[in-house]
Amino acid sequence: MVSIVTPNCFHQEMTERALDKGVHVLCEKPIGFNTEQAIAMNQKSQQVGKRLMVNYSYRFKPKAVAIKKQIEAGIIGDITSASCLWLRNKNGFSQITPWFSKKAMSGGGCLIDIGIHSLDKALWLMDFPEPKSVLSTTHNQMCQLAAQESGLAFDVEDTVEAFITFANNTSLLLQVSWAANIPEENLIEFKLLGDKAGIFAKNINQGYTFEAQIFYESQGISYNVNIEDIHQRLVPTSMYHFIDAIVNDKPHMADGNEAIKTMQLIDAIYKSAETGNPVTF
Repeated sequence: MVSIVTPNCFHQEMTERALDKGVHVLCEKPIGFNTEQAIAMNQKSQQVGKRLMVNYSYRFKPKAVAIKKQIEAGIIGDITSASCLWLRNKNGFSQITPWFSKKAMSGGGCLIDIGIHSLDKALWLMDFPEPKSVLSTTHNQMCQLAAQESGLAFDVEDTVEAFITFANNTSLLLQVSWAANIPEENLIEFKLLGDKAGIFAKNINQGYTFEAQIFYESQGISYNVNIEDIHQRLVPTSMYHFIDAIVNDKPHMADGNEAIKTMQLIDAIYKSAETGNPVTF
């Protein structure tokens, strides 16, 4: 097995070379620049009979796994909508680098960098509903100024807002920024609303561990219940999960088919922002 952790522009070529050599591949997100590349990489994996997994690591956080189990147990009922945001302020921003800020190497900005984690996590928790439409906007004023001050090129978005509707009448609101005017250096929030209860998750102390609660009402009384972490030994890392699936011939998460679905929405978000019109499926 090999792990591809290069700049995004090399993901497709290096993944396909490894697959051709008969090696299973764990590719860092995003799988590629766009849906076309994702489809080609998935087809190559199927042709040569070797596995391809994308490292959507936020599925493997203990709190994320605990939330998923609550959803599967029917605690919140039928999902009606979700919202997720990941905002960094200028102090928390570090992406004006030789390749992150260049579309030719990265394929995009904050959406394809950190936003894709939030999008994938939401789709996974919602069980990948079929998309119906996307309406979005992107901006890059904040980082353009910082790049000019640093003498670096910057031709990707630093902020994106998207509203996604699905065929099952659910919806997802996504907001991501590398340089938002907020007090926190790193703010990550997720809300999932169902017809029985709602789930709210937020990062702790601006870091990468999370707290989460279930909110519901019964007979006029409101309840707010903490969701405890599943013990870390029961939550494998993405790499362990992939290797275990290979060794024991089991299915693995975040495969090429799921990566294609995520990239279709990424492409639609960029297209809607570029044209100013909704994208329908």
